[in-house]
Amino acid sequence: GPRADAAGRLLFARCVVSLSAPATWALAGVLLTGTFGSWRGLGASPQALVTSSDGTVLIIKLGLVGAAVVLGGVNRAIVMPRLLRALRSSSAAAAPPLLRRFVAVLRVESLVLLAVLIAAAVLITTEPD
Repeated sequence: GPRADAAGRLLFARCVVSLSAPATWALAGVLLTGTFGSWRGLGASPQALVTSSDGTVLIIKLGLVGAAVVLGGVNRAIVMPRLLRALRSSSAAAAPPLLRRFVAVLRVESLVLLAVLIAAAVLITTEPD
């Protein structure tokens, strides 16, 4: 009934909020360790970034990570607050379209991060120039 539906929406809202902060911290950790590892892998040479194949792959990887950060930021700053308001309101009419948008952004972000993993695998398996 309506009461169970409202309770389900509130539970989902709590889940979205509880996963957001750990995802942000995980992103920060990945960025820090990835930056450090990449810098070491290029021999701490900014020139290697533009003159080596590893540097080219790294630039692609950084662009993909940047795209994932932007997508996550859009979800966190724009879509998530609207979704949470809709889930917490007494009328749930606005929630389904916002939920679809939230999930769609998560799916695209997941595909971008999969491409980041592929780029990382290429960096690990190629011989340095």
